[in-house]
Amino acid sequence: MLRPFIRIVSLLSLLAVSSDSRAATITLGASQDGTIYSNHINRGSGGGNALIVGTNGRDAPRRALIEFDVAGQVPAGAVIQNVKLTMVMGQLPTEPEEFSTIELHRVSASWGEGTTQQQNPPNDSFGGMGQGAPAHDGDVTWSSRFWGSPPTPWSTPGGDFNAAVSGAAAIGLPIDVPYSWDSTAGMVADVQDWLDNPAANNGWILKNVDETSMSTFRVFYSRQTATAAWRPQLTIEYQMIPEPTSLAMAGSAFAGCVIAATRRLKRSST
Repeated sequence: MLRPFIRIVSLLSLLAVSSDSRAATITLGASQDGTIYSNHINRGSGGGNALIVGTNGRDAPRRALIEFDVAGQVPAGAVIQNVKLTMVMGQLPTEPEEFSTIELHRVSASWGEGTTQQQNPPNDSFGGMGQGAPAHDGDVTWSSRFWGSPPTPWSTPGGDFNAAVSGAAAIGLPIDVPYSWDSTAGMVADVQDWLDNPAANNGWILKNVDETSMSTFRVFYSRQTATAAWRPQLTIEYQMIPEPTSLAMAGSAFAGCVIAATRRLKRSST
């Protein structure tokens, strides 16, 4: 009679301790984004609606950068479990390939989002954004992390980023629909480090695998677009691990309950 009781109490103890390890999901909007242009190295579009990735009809690659304020919205000490980047594609070439593979690489230097091509009032148009515009101060360009007088250059034109691929997605043909970069170990590691070391958070650069063929580009809506549902989103699943002292207190409390109950049962049986 005593053993089943102890087993039940022990099970309740384990459930109580495990429930203190809380899982949660949060969706973040981008904190900054922008497009850079290989054939217009001092132009930008930090305030524009378009994030362009791939080559245009003249074999000139475009790349997009995007950053999320992870440490500002995910609790400190959280353990990142899964992440997913979702973006809505709004334009593609006249005669596109069926799929265009776009990779995420972790950016290794800070950069800025200026107001170049900002729309007032906000709208969803990509008009004029295929070539960018003369960069405003603080904007990212192909040549510079921060445009200005003087500009702050990249170490390597086109962006400073890790060679390792953090994630990849095959972007198809339907427009105005979401496409996702599903969770990978690399994406999880990036986001975990951005949480633990906010100063190291410079976001990702989106780079088309094919930057040599003509017209490989895909155009995504940026965070400035008027339709909120079309803006980039980063969905993060994380878990809060209880502190060791909390676990010890919970374990001690339930152990005390087991001992007290055992003593009462022994007394009643004598």
